[in-house]
Amino acid sequence: MITPAFTVEQDAEYVRVLITAPLLNLAAVDFAVDGAMFKFVSHPYFLRLRFPGELTEDGRESCTYDSDTGVVIAALPKKVPGEVFEGLDLLTTLLARKPPTRPARPLIEVIGETPAEPTESATDPAEFDWEVEQAIPEEAEAGAGADRAEHGAALETAGYGFAQRYSGTLGKICDEVPGVIELRGPDHASEADRKAQRLATEDERFDAEHYACDHAERNEPGTLIHEALHFAPLWAEWPETVPSATAGEAARDCAFTAAEAEEMRRLPRKEYLVDSVKAELIALVDIVYAWAYNHRVTQGEHTVESAWTVATVSATLSFLARHSTVYEAVVASLRRAVAYPLVRSFALATLVLEDTKAIFRLGLRGVLKCLLDARTVLLHDEVKRYLADLYLTDCCVWLQTLPEKAISALSTKLDAIEVSAAELGWPLGQIEAIVDADDDDSHEEGVDSGPDSDESTDSDDVSSNESDESDDREATGTADSEATANAPTGQMLADAADDLMRRGRDDGEVVDARGGTAPAEAERAVVPWRFANPWIDTRQLPTREMTLCGTLVVVHQQVGADIDVHHNTGLILWDASYVLARFMEVRLGPGYFCGKRVIELGAGTGLPSIVAALLGGVVVATDLDEALPLLRTNIGEATATTPELDVSVERVVWSADLVHPQAPFDVVVCSEIIYDRGCHEALLSCLLALAGPATEIFFAYKRRGLGEDDFVQRLRCEHRVTDVPQTALEHDFQGARIHLLRVRLLTVGTCGTATAAPPV
Repeated sequence: MITPAFTVEQDAEYVRVLITAPLLNLAAVDFAVDGAMFKFVSHPYFLRLRFPGELTEDGRESCTYDSDTGVVIAALPKKVPGEVFEGLDLLTTLLARKPPTRPARPLIEVIGETPAEPTESATDPAEFDWEVEQAIPEEAEAGAGADRAEHGAALETAGYGFAQRYSGTLGKICDEVPGVIELRGPDHASEADRKAQRLATEDERFDAEHYACDHAERNEPGTLIHEALHFAPLWAEWPETVPSATAGEAARDCAFTAAEAEEMRRLPRKEYLVDSVKAELIALVDIVYAWAYNHRVTQGEHTVESAWTVATVSATLSFLARHSTVYEAVVASLRRAVAYPLVRSFALATLVLEDTKAIFRLGLRGVLKCLLDARTVLLHDEVKRYLADLYLTDCCVWLQTLPEKAISALSTKLDAIEVSAAELGWPLGQIEAIVDADDDDSHEEGVDSGPDSDESTDSDDVSSNESDESDDREATGTADSEATANAPTGQMLADAADDLMRRGRDDGEVVDARGGTAPAEAERAVVPWRFANPWIDTRQLPTREMTLCGTLVVVHQQVGADIDVHHNTGLILWDASYVLARFMEVRLGPGYFCGKRVIELGAGTGLPSIVAALLGGVVVATDLDEALPLLRTNIGEATATTPELDVSVERVVWSADLVHPQAPFDVVVCSEIIYDRGCHEALLSCLLALAGPATEIFFAYKRRGLGEDDFVQRLRCEHRVTDVPQTALEHDFQGARIHLLRVRLLTVGTCGTATAAPPV
């Protein structure tokens, strides 16, 4: 039988059930009223609703069909006219079965036992102290370790998911689908282990330089952080629910949309035994916070990254956290908001906290609307969808059974919480002060530290600084008596970031990750990828070190080589290669690359190939003879550090006669290889020989006015091309004339035979 779509309305005399049933057989409609229960039957539909008040069968009940709308309207008289039925918009609750009746007296009599205290579920939520009880683990008995080793006893672990209902399943899922959560060993991690892992990972992920850059851009119109700070969220238009309001008034304040009503109708009809109501209510705080963060940053329109954002900002979803207090949940949310997403700002994080408070002030329905939307976002992501089943589906069902005062009590507690930047454990105030002082100096002395894009040259691409030559000399610390006003302040920021890294808290460029003494020139590599950074220049560094996919990646380059547009371009690391590698890590991840066959053309120093292998791909890095020794060095160092990488190096000459035994590949990555017009025809022929109908090709390049635009125009004419938006690129390089394309060839050759499309 099919449960039809329906909504419920009421007035003083009647409850009206509006049923939408496209396959309705009007000749076989039957309905019945029995106390609080209403049944509707018309094959193939069956609907049973249980109302919070009594109905009556006194001859006034009716069932009519509106032919204009195709809706059946069942008018059911109330037994007590004027009675207000609460929660008629919570459709899952109306569909629930009648709870099992409890015996009038206990079936087991316990003699000599002290009467049990009232269970938490029976306690008035308004009286909660909002602290989950904790117990100090008992000291292990002597010989317990030997006994455990001898008998192989299972480790004591905590469950996970809503109400801790699951265990022993998530580890298998994570083995098959990497990236579902961050927690390592979820099936064997206690609550203490989870918290320790989370705090350590957040410290590693915090990037002082990224944070400083976002803080510097907070007042610049058009930047992501400026737009997020000035966005008016959706719930600002919703009136707040008055605690004493009737259910009808509350429903009008936060009315569910047709899509939300349909989601609730499709939720399972379950009942839950919840050991700790407080713990589950506290978990709502960081989940709603994560949803509110995504809503503000995306300005109310979900993106392909929304599922990642919601799942990552929420400690409950990413680390299976179980917070003991509301304050702990708030601090965890703010820490993750300034350590993980693209936009990182304490001002933004606290603004999202105010958004979260506003949502909880809306009451149960406001919170439920957010959770339903978060559930939909996760269900549409092939990796994060498992979290919807672990937490949000059950949570959305359970939430509808709670009294409104439970959310009201939590809202009151949440409103009283204020968190300072110092409480997050990172020197945010120090970083902001350095940036603010730098801004003040720039305004006072008229220093222009921005890039001069009109006069930049090709060689500028390997440097984070695109200023003129005099700025370069001043920025690199040469013995010039007229240093810029920015240089001292910039060095202060570099020193602060370096201090953070020595404490293991910076996930940016690692100066000396192996404990040795860093060379003098590497001290300027604290922030080697800062676009338009007037005090850092890395063109002369023979080795660059960076953390990608949680691994220290070392890239050697031959900065002294004679490089021009036709010679030795593969001997240095170009900015577009780094942008592509970061996009692969952050935006695609292991869920995209795991097990796929990947080839990089014109690999040069091999950074994208290394990242693709770290993400689980089976990779072939290719180039010409002049670049192969350096490419083999970088790939060899990566495989020596991470032996499980599956990456090889080959010599490939672009031509229509190319035959590769692994073709067609699943993914082809290319960076900075389309500038030479003389190679365009051979490159297209090579791609046709290597790609199949399902192959996705990535092109990363910087526009220099050479042959890039010609090649891209031809791609757009002959094949399917998608531009990756600038906001999806590494934050430092947005607006830096670096572009990323995702391409599907519409004309492909078979293995060994290239069928080139006609020239434009």
